[in-house]
Amino acid sequence: MPGGAHNQAKLYWNLRRCIVGMARIISKVPRGERVGVAFSGGLDTCATLCWIRREGAVPYAYLADTGQPDEPDLNCMAERAIPFGAERSVLVDCREHLACAGVNAVRCGAFHISTAGSYYLNTTPISRAIIGVAISARMEHDGIHIWCDGSTHKGNDIQRFHIYSSLWHPGLRVYKPWLDTGFVGSMGSRDMLEGFVSSCGLAWGVRQALPYSMDASLLGISYEGKTIERLDSGPCDVRPSTPSRKGTVPRTRRLTLTLNEGWPIGLDGKPYASTAELLQDLNRLGGSYCIGMSDQVEDRILCFKSRGVYEAPGLTILYAAYERLLTCAHDARAIAYYRRCGSCLGRYLYAGRWFSPSAMMLRDSMERWIARFATGDVTLTLRREAPHIPVDTFSIALAYASDVATMDGATPSLRPWDRAGQLNVADHGACVNACTVVRYGLLGILELTCTGVPTMPLA
Repeated sequence: MPGGAHNQAKLYWNLRRCIVGMARIISKVPRGERVGVAFSGGLDTCATLCWIRREGAVPYAYLADTGQPDEPDLNCMAERAIPFGAERSVLVDCREHLACAGVNAVRCGAFHISTAGSYYLNTTPISRAIIGVAISARMEHDGIHIWCDGSTHKGNDIQRFHIYSSLWHPGLRVYKPWLDTGFVGSMGSRDMLEGFVSSCGLAWGVRQALPYSMDASLLGISYEGKTIERLDSGPCDVRPSTPSRKGTVPRTRRLTLTLNEGWPIGLDGKPYASTAELLQDLNRLGGSYCIGMSDQVEDRILCFKSRGVYEAPGLTILYAAYERLLTCAHDARAIAYYRRCGSCLGRYLYAGRWFSPSAMMLRDSMERWIARFATGDVTLTLRREAPHIPVDTFSIALAYASDVATMDGATPSLRPWDRAGQLNVADHGACVNACTVVRYGLLGILELTCTGVPTMPLA
């Protein structure tokens, strides 16, 4: 075996033994060891830092910069971890990687949860993929081999972080405080979390007055928990967090988005070198018109129902422009393939399988054969709390031609007598269908009424 191949095989089997041959879940705080905590700045992860320090381990806080619109100073937020027991606090910049992952999800149509045509754009699953990989890679660089996060046992994130954190960090051990009976017994509620922090000689200076929890990134914001868990509260009870919602805006506003193979590269004629900056500008524009709010009831990974309210103005605008180009460039069979694969890929993404072989096969297919036709300019009209309306579409890949689609008069490629021939051919299938319906009637499966409409017989 050549030397390079031999080394790769050796590495593979070493990784396999490392991953398969050990119990990765730690049930108690590993005393005397360093623990990397995926830090959010919230009460739960602050209490986790105190708990790990008190139980004899050394916590390190890792805060992901995902362009959170609700946090104006992330450096200050990272420093918040130090008084709560963190040996060191590290800010990990994920903005550009996260923006690119969000665009990739749009290019693949990786969304499967929808209500009345309004989609949840999988903003939290995408962010977990990027945060999990980025923080664990930084932890490995710092020589820390124990992961900790604040996800609870009923939620989806506990599985997502478990999968993504070990993806590029083989042998990583995992301590989940909400699976530690000692931690759960001490921190079963928000009041208990605050009481524990106070018992450590610290004051929790941030009061969360909102009746729901929030998870924010430049892709969007998820609202869940507390009053959102009840079906008698509507999305109007959520206070949207996009800063540009404050103040007045014109009743309508046009914007033109430029895409290259499904990738956004310009807005209103202005080119962008950074995908993250373009998405942030789209968020400001779309948020000011209340674009991208959806209320979804979904099945969690554990298969029970859950409810969330989601806000993703930038991605919603991008998705609308992208699909406009796709439907004008591809035929119905290609679009049907795109929707089937996108729904399947959305389920993989939701379950924490964005980097699985099956997901990567689907992504390659969609990016190679579908997204490459989505090049052009789409102009949309934004209206306050109303659907955005396409008003102009330009692309060199358009299959749509208004002179062919027009109902006014014949075209050289399709004359009236041409359609008569097509209908004669269609008669073959229509005759078979009519004979089948009669046979069903003779078998008693259908009843042929006096009006000629077949109905199901009553049992």
